[in-house]
Amino acid sequence: MLRLGWFSTGRGEGSRGLLSVVADAIQRNELEAEITFVFCNREPGEHSGSDEYMNLVNSYSIPLLTYSSQRFRRNQGASNFSSIREAYDEEVMTVLAEQKTDLNVLAGYGLIFGTEMARQHVSLNLHPATPDGPVGT
Repeated sequence: MLRLGWFSTGRGEGSRGLLSVVADAIQRNELEAEITFVFCNREPGEHSGSDEYMNLVNSYSIPLLTYSSQRFRRNQGASNFSSIREAYDEEVMTVLAEQKTDLNVLAGYGLIFGTEMARQHVSLNLHPATPDGPVGT
């Protein structure tokens, strides 16, 4: 069975849709996989869309791990995230230390993995928008 880690900022319909399609396929035994955790770089109360996403994660009884990138940036006194990306990733890797996965899926994850995070975590980066959608798709 394939063990999946799932990363998402979870701010929109596309992120919820991607998770639902995969989680439902697993529940119907159409996909030999397990989502072992969902990681969100927001915490409850930061954004209504992310709150909806976290509620969806909880409805599937998938362990939810959160670590606010926005709060981390403020605490570091950084004006932009790129200057603290590696430091944030170190903190995230600590949060994920006990998680064992075969593949991590970045499904609407609004951050870019730094070098060490990318080196240590086999990942597939998906974007929930269509190719003619927003910048970055």
